[in-house]
Amino acid sequence: MGKPDSALRSTGSNLARPAGQGRLSDPSAAGTMRPGARDRVVLRCTGPSSKARASGEDYLGKAAEDPQRVLWAIVLKEGGKLIGATVLEKIDWRNRDAESGIMIGDTSEWRRGYASEAMRLRTEYAFMELGLRKVWTGVWLPNAGSRRALEKAGYRQCGLMRRHVFVDGQWHDVWLAEVLREDWERGRESSCSAP
Repeated sequence: MGKPDSALRSTGSNLARPAGQGRLSDPSAAGTMRPGARDRVVLRCTGPSSKARASGEDYLGKAAEDPQRVLWAIVLKEGGKLIGATVLEKIDWRNRDAESGIMIGDTSEWRRGYASEAMRLRTEYAFMELGLRKVWTGVWLPNAGSRRALEKAGYRQCGLMRRHVFVDGQWHDVWLAEVLREDWERGRESSCSAP
């Protein structure tokens, strides 16, 4: 099974999604993300794995060709500003699960709900378009904002990798979370049937 042709559609919110298979329509736009991806505050909150993603066009080119990865740009509707990216990767088509990730590289756009919305839409896409049964992720423990946004999207803690990431001369824990399709559906039904 490969990537479907459909992409996330805007729901009248603050994000615009590109058409195509969930990737940047213009890979040269990756350069606008590089300063944020190299920002020490961004790296401190997203952890060292985002350093590899900061390589820009090379990462995007590989993502576009990879049947186990779907990557989206996070672009503000107003003004078309690229502020980050979100991904489903390590897609296991047989077991129908994937790892998710996100980076809002522009710190001036933090705490505005963009990550929460992108996580919600990405999770919906994973279940409704890709037919996955589980999405999982790991968050560097000091990143409380990402943990809250994931919990809003239905993710629940499933583990803790102790002293897993070495940053700024210290070992840090990684919070592991997952959302199962049936739990996500129940959460959706309860929010839709609220008075």
